[in-house]
Amino acid sequence: MQLSRKFLADAVARAKRQCRIILLKDLPKYGSRGQVVSVLPGTMRHILYPSKAAVYYTKENADKHNEAIRAYEVVVQQREQRIAQRLLEAAQEKAAQEGEQETA
Repeated sequence: MQLSRKFLADAVARAKRQCRIILLKDLPKYGSRGQVVSVLPGTMRHILYPSKAAVYYTKENADKHNEAIRAYEVVVQQREQRIAQRLLEAAQEKAAQEGEQETA
């Protein structure tokens, strides 16, 4: 049985088809969290989407993802500032204690 050229052309086109996704988890085979990658539609439909490891790349999902990243960066920056402040206070206390010991 000989396959028609149109059928073969359609099969090749389907094999090359990919969809863009945003990874929600680190996946060694595909990339790290937050990356936009291309995968086969079947992989996304049957593996990544049901396990909540990725979402389809759409403008809305990209905006949500970017907003979440910005919010996370703000939280991290605030945490780093609090840690730096604590370190500064601890260094000042230590310097004050050493100064008291030298005068005594």
